[in-house]
Amino acid sequence: MENTARHPTIIQIAPGEVFGGVERHLLGLCAKLSIRGHMVKLILFHQAELAEQASASGLEVVVLPDRATLDFRSAFDLAAQIRLLGGDLLHVHGYRAMVTVRITKLMGRVALPVVKTEHGLSEPTGARLVEGLKSRIYSALDDSATRSTASSVCYVSADLQRAKSSSHSTVAGAVIGNGIDPIESLGQARPLDLPNAGLCLGIIGRLTEVKGVIHAIDALSRSAMPEDAQIIVLGDGPLRRELEEHAAAIGVSKRVTFLGFRRNVFDYLAHFDALLMPSLHEGLPYTLLEAMSLGCPVLASRVGGLAEVLIHDQTGLLFEAGDPGAIAAAVERLASEVGLAERLGTNAATIQRRSHSLDGMVDEYIGIYESVLDQSKKRMSRN
Repeated sequence: MENTARHPTIIQIAPGEVFGGVERHLLGLCAKLSIRGHMVKLILFHQAELAEQASASGLEVVVLPDRATLDFRSAFDLAAQIRLLGGDLLHVHGYRAMVTVRITKLMGRVALPVVKTEHGLSEPTGARLVEGLKSRIYSALDDSATRSTASSVCYVSADLQRAKSSSHSTVAGAVIGNGIDPIESLGQARPLDLPNAGLCLGIIGRLTEVKGVIHAIDALSRSAMPEDAQIIVLGDGPLRRELEEHAAAIGVSKRVTFLGFRRNVFDYLAHFDALLMPSLHEGLPYTLLEAMSLGCPVLASRVGGLAEVLIHDQTGLLFEAGDPGAIAAAVERLASEVGLAERLGTNAATIQRRSHSLDGMVDEYIGIYESVLDQSKKRMSRN
């Protein structure tokens, strides 16, 4: 599959502002590509956690000057770095990277072929009108840039590809699910800030509306929810204060603990009684794959990549999104049915290793890179 003459040099471009699934995707992909003999270089718009972890792993990282999201100077910054780094292909992640690459193309400063990974849909913004308008503008610019610039778009789930089928109708596309190396449970010590008693339900991720955390908090007040159930939230975000206030308002604040961002997520997953994923939409979250690999039972909304990967009653329990009563019922079943948690965890670990490996994901991306580069060479030979 790989080019035996010379492995192409891949420049990955991403925001790098927060640390979540996209950032874990990049770290895993870049590491494996490097092992396979590809030159991999990473350009980011923010000096943050991803830049630190990528640099620590030995990747060549460039962080662009800090500018506003749609500052045209970012395109000049990016074009200059692409020329300095050299490369055969650009792989972009996120609307800011896609739009900025499009501008460099319009200016005639970059001619490399482009592959894009679509990681998820724009997040709903509820009643916040300004944020909602900005989100729609960014999404429209992203779709336009994708249609006019990308040679191929890779979607992390089939659901996401369907959702983008109209706005990306002129671009070749493929579904490449996320993958991870197996994670072995090595007897990790129980984190000191985890309670020692009761049913411990973990939620991991950025605290935004699309994660549906408010519905999980509401589930604690339902009669079906076991009385000893408590929610431990790892992650931070714009809704943290609102969620804390909501838990207090409905009288369950003593059963919800917000721990903020944690680097040692695996230590928590190894000791949660279940991972709770009440999202309103998802691509294919890395937290899901990590929990599966560690054998942690997963209770999740029947949406997006969650519903594509999990098989109800075999590798997880699925419930309808936005339904606190359904969440409570799923937790009650897990707590009351003998052997269910162990069966779900064991089956999920097997499926992760068989169908969602990092090596398999990288194989598919290398195939996309080679196809795009081959098409680019043919177009150049005709011109």
